Amino acid sequence: MKFLRTCNELVVVVPAGSVLIQQFEGYGYRVIAMDMVRFAKRRAFGEQLRHLVHMLKQSAHLSRIVFREDIDIVWANSVQSLLYTFSVRFCTRAKVIWTVRDAISTRWHGFLFSIFATQVICISEFISRQLPASKKSKVIYNGVDLDVWSPDKVGGAMYRLKSEEAPTVCIGNIGQLIPWKNQLHFIRIARIISNAIPNAHFFIIGDDLFADYPDYRQELKREIMDADMVDRITFLGYNDDIKAVMAGLDMLIHTAINEPLGRVILEAMAMQKIVFSYASGGVAEIIDNGKDGFLVPANDYEALAKKLLWFIEQSPEFQYSVQKSARAKVAQKFNARLLAEQITRVVE
Repeated sequence: MKFLRTCNELVVVVPAGSVLIQQFEGYGYRVIAMDMVRFAKRRAFGEQLRHLVHMLKQSAHLSRIVFREDIDIVWANSVQSLLYTFSVRFCTRAKVIWTVRDAISTRWHGFLFSIFATQVICISEFISRQLPASKKSKVIYNGVDLDVWSPDKVGGAMYRLKSEEAPTVCIGNIGQLIPWKNQLHFIRIARIISNAIPNAHFFIIGDDLFADYPDYRQELKREIMDADMVDRITFLGYNDDIKAVMAGLDMLIHTAINEPLGRVILEAMAMQKIVFSYASGGVAEIIDNGKDGFLVPANDYEALAKKLLWFIEQSPEFQYSVQKSARAKVAQKFNARLLAEQITRVVE
């Protein structure tokens, strides 16, 4: 966001009570807090209906904000936020831009949602293919700040995964604790690797932030117990300083299926961490297999474990070349300054 500060006057509307309020105010933006609810598939029909009525009321309120603040462009950063722009799209002259960050379940849903927007930004070709072909749609990849995500710049608040007593090899999985992130496969991969690398330890970083899958954590813990990996796998939960956690890892294993792009992969590569992932969703648009990371077919957790074990046996020179190539890829194609330049061209 800091790269956009000089080229746009922004008013940010966020849910009331959100932790984002302080972050945006820290960037110098004016923030308006609005009462919002989050739709979830697993909620009862009656609750969903109440949320729909609430959303329509707040959509009208958002339109009044647009009129009052004389806003030219409303940028919806998710499907949830796009729903709140309904009145804005059809009752004001403001342009609605929708950034699609989530996998769309069907092309019909994609068509329906895209009606709300005057322009659609997809974060990957994978996401773009899920939407009906349209001249108002274009792909702009996510970007990370290379000054922040640097292997040479780890702040004093670093969460130390390693110490003199810590394992030699730290391998992590970072993401929400939700089924499509597929941490079950990370546990199975960890079991295979642990048999070959006795001094490896594994970390699951993340949580179910919206409590959509209350039983999933217990399912993961049962899998760990059944695999006899209680002493080898640690849950670190949610951490708002992922950069510090990432600094303590040697490798990142990404097991998500149909990942829209994979921002955590970009962050890991920027910090020169070795990434092993399923070739699923937008991840294949990031990693050049064998050059700046490693891909295996989706759901083949045995192949992923074997690829990591193969990599460990390679020369230090080859390993370092993969690390350097990973950061170079982010600098070339996925850096925040490039993202800001592309976004600026959209709004001008």
